[in-house]
Amino acid sequence: MSLSSTWPSEHTLTIKVSKHSLLLHAQARVSHHLAALYGGRYLKYLLDHSHVSPKPSSKLDELYTAGLLHPTRKESRAAGLPSKSQIETVAADVSARTNNNTEEIMLLRQWNGKLLAERLGLPELQIEVERAVEQVEESIRARAQAQVEKASANSTNTPSTTSAVTGEKTQ
Repeated sequence: MSLSSTWPSEHTLTIKVSKHSLLLHAQARVSHHLAALYGGRYLKYLLDHSHVSPKPSSKLDELYTAGLLHPTRKESRAAGLPSKSQIETVAADVSARTNNNTEEIMLLRQWNGKLLAERLGLPELQIEVERAVEQVEESIRARAQAQVEKASANSTNTPSTTSAVTGEKTQ
């Protein structure tokens, strides 16, 4: 039975949203953003003052490498965990692609969120990874667009001059 056969077309569904509920939603979003901001600042403080020390995680190395070696979640699942030599090869490749860790690149894709959440036993991590990947991808696109616009503006703002020797216009 389809919904269209049970729902008369002359009826419409009206959802009333009060200004109060919109305000509460906006307030909740702001408080979550502030919590993330202050959480990040607190973590930076802890790291800067040696209250916690970052340590390598072989499990995370395996999970990130699996995501970088395989183009899809299905292939990554089927392949199992990568070997130590694969991890080292991927780490060297990432280091080369980031100009010895001075530039940023994407290490995760949207589909990595589900695998990370499953393998770490943290189901709520999936949506957070997917959201973070989306935000970073958008940031990278915006940064690339800004560079293109800046290069375009520079090329159009460069005054052309005529060479006294050749008579050709130069930029």
